[in-house]
Amino acid sequence: MLIYCPVVLMLLASVLGDPCPDDAPPVCFSPKDYKNKDLSDIPVQFAGDDHTCQNNLPMKPKGDELDTKRWRTRCCLKTELLKIDPKFVFNSEAEFKLPRKTLTSDQDLEHPPYRNSNPAPLCY
Repeated sequence: MLIYCPVVLMLLASVLGDPCPDDAPPVCFSPKDYKNKDLSDIPVQFAGDDHTCQNNLPMKPKGDELDTKRWRTRCCLKTELLKIDPKFVFNSEAEFKLPRKTLTSDQDLEHPPYRNSNPAPLCY
């Protein structure tokens, strides 16, 4: 039972946190891909209709599912996403890739940049 406490706390924090604004749709990614420094482009997908990636999180994770499923979220500026592909369909859940520097801003997974940082992050 204690193993689920950290997961529940992370879920609560993400639900209670600031939602992504209209000009920065949420993208979903896996912790494993985020931490993999060998990947220059990280596979991501836009969040579903609920604008959250939590629906990708298994209720009873098995093995390394917490690391491999795309349940982590960052808000990414539409202006930057359109530079990568001007034909993005922002409500599609199809996979695409973001450059590591764009998604991570050289920040640790647990410490994303603040929205109002200077210089402004591309994803936060």
